[in-house]
Amino acid sequence: MQLLGIVGILAFAAASFAVGLRLSWTGLRRGGIPESTIGLSFLLAGGIGTLLLIASNGAGAAQALLRAASLGFINLGIAVLGVFNWRVFRPDRTGALLFATFASLLALSFSADLARRAFLDQDPRPPLWIATDAAGRIGMYGWGCCETLWQCALARRRVRLGLGDPLVADRFLLWGIGTLSVIGIWVHAYTRELLGATSADGEYLVVALLGGLCAAAIWLAFFPPKAYVRRAGAGRAAARDARLSAP
Repeated sequence: MQLLGIVGILAFAAASFAVGLRLSWTGLRRGGIPESTIGLSFLLAGGIGTLLLIASNGAGAAQALLRAASLGFINLGIAVLGVFNWRVFRPDRTGALLFATFASLLALSFSADLARRAFLDQDPRPPLWIATDAAGRIGMYGWGCCETLWQCALARRRVRLGLGDPLVADRFLLWGIGTLSVIGIWVHAYTRELLGATSADGEYLVVALLGGLCAAAIWLAFFPPKAYVRRAGAGRAAARDARLSAP
């Protein structure tokens, strides 16, 4: 069971590196904020942060340092995702307020964790600290997930009218599935921590299933195979023909 969990996490990390590098390079060449921010978020949180977290297990004296570094990279990547949410989905005062709120929670959580490791050596974490960490991470991803699924609904409506691209609608849906998978992993982890669970029974299975689902979803969203693209094109043609033949 532990092996399944590791495989799921590694698949998620590999997909994060692949998508992050490709989108970051595209953003640098085109000067695009959306590609740059979402690519950097994948690299920092899903790639580097996840690998550091895996490396911290059984690292001995370096475990605390690696976990602190993992937390820093993950929170920084989530904050960059917040920039994407703000600049792409909601570039107004509401978006700025949401970004500032969740980013502040992430910074507070990271600072509190560093203080705990350096001075208090307190384990387990107090419930308030857990709640602050959860609110920052789940809040930022939840915001992006809601915006994505809303855009998916709008894109599907345009497809039904023969005015949209089914592939774009599918990509919104796949990105929403990926973010929901990450949220599911965190909800499970924070719930176990709040309940004081010590047994790892079932934890690796959850990580393997949701991590693998997220990896598959983001890979398909950004690297769709030719057969998938052709199927989406056929769906667009069928929707256009249905619109033209309608009385």
